[in-house]
Amino acid sequence: MVVTREMNISETGGALCSIEAERVTGFASQTVEEMLAVEEPLEIQLGYGAAHSRAVKSISLTMRTPGNDFELSACFLMTEGVVRDVNDIERIAYAAVGNVVRVDLSADVTVSFSNLERNFYTTSSCGANLALILAQKLRWLSNG
Repeated sequence: MVVTREMNISETGGALCSIEAERVTGFASQTVEEMLAVEEPLEIQLGYGAAHSRAVKSISLTMRTPGNDFELSACFLMTEGVVRDVNDIERIAYAAVGNVVRVDLSADVTVSFSNLERNFYTTSSCGANLALILAQKLRWLSNG
């Protein structure tokens, strides 16, 4: 398996952001720095088939705290039965557009299309990013 990592905002500390907040204790308040976890969408694409006729399919859109995107993608494919072990994965890389990971399977791996047709959408979001989630979901569905 080849893992291609290009530096990405998510992996340069983008999983946390700093804000100023007003901390109130009794009748007194003070400005303090607070750290918040960032949540962003991640699209997982699957590349499969013979080397000369590769097909690519978007199989999941998830909200996640940035970082470990390759591990998240590989584990997702494993738990959904798309791959059996690490040898089924030929390459994992970021796509040309942001927040998209492409997982290329080894050419000899047979893909279970019934597993892929479930059109996964998962989130651990609290709902604060609902507009972003819906916009990403619509873009993902239109690229289907």
